[in-house]
Amino acid sequence: MDTSNQYIKMSDCPEIQEQWKPEIGDWVALRKNKKSVGIVVGILGPPRTIYVQLIGGWRNIYSTLECIWLPRQDQIQDMCKPKIREDQKNTHAYVKGDNPEGFINSCLLGDFFRWEDKYYKTYSSMEQLWLAFYIHER
Repeated sequence: MDTSNQYIKMSDCPEIQEQWKPEIGDWVALRKNKKSVGIVVGILGPPRTIYVQLIGGWRNIYSTLECIWLPRQDQIQDMCKPKIREDQKNTHAYVKGDNPEGFINSCLLGDFFRWEDKYYKTYSSMEQLWLAFYIHER
């Protein structure tokens, strides 16, 4: 799971955070200290209160407003539906229309199509790549 500063920044946007429906197993970073990341180990009910096991630290109770959700690759792929076919999940292939190259293959081959050169990026994890794809397709 990507818990890098770059991925935390990419995830910390309304387009992603508004879709969060907290579940046990979700990854989060704390807003007050983005180096503190953890896993949701309990849902305590309204108003959106979660129990988080911090990596290398304590368990504590937080409001979801205090956390940045870090979606896993499978969660991002679910957000992309119906843009991807079920048999393409967890693969390096994405077929858009009749284009067999697709966004993901292009990114992995270093030929990320760019709408402007200044947006060209290299992604260091599949989570970053899928999140970029999701935002691009929105």
